[in-house]
Amino acid sequence: MNRDNLVEEFIVWFNKPENYKDSYKTIITKSKLLTWDQKFFNSQVFEIDESDIDSSISKIWNLVYNIEDPEWEQLNFTVSSGAPQAILGDKNYIS
Repeated sequence: MNRDNLVEEFIVWFNKPENYKDSYKTIITKSKLLTWDQKFFNSQVFEIDESDIDSSISKIWNLVYNIEDPEWEQLNFTVSSGAPQAILGDKNYIS
């Protein structure tokens, strides 16, 4: 599955009532997700090896939780106190 389609599917999943978080409504857009992915994660967060999902999840988890980029840390802190990492993390995208 290509990145654009995966991001679109994630946004559909995220906007379902059981997953939706009102405080993230202006944050979770296709352009923002793709920009974060490209700028901070070398376009790897939305690259999935469908033949090895477990490895892909592990790779994404490491990217999201082990990033040491001051600009990402500042963005993550200033945008709804950690919303970017939460959106990409265990309870949302990685799940």
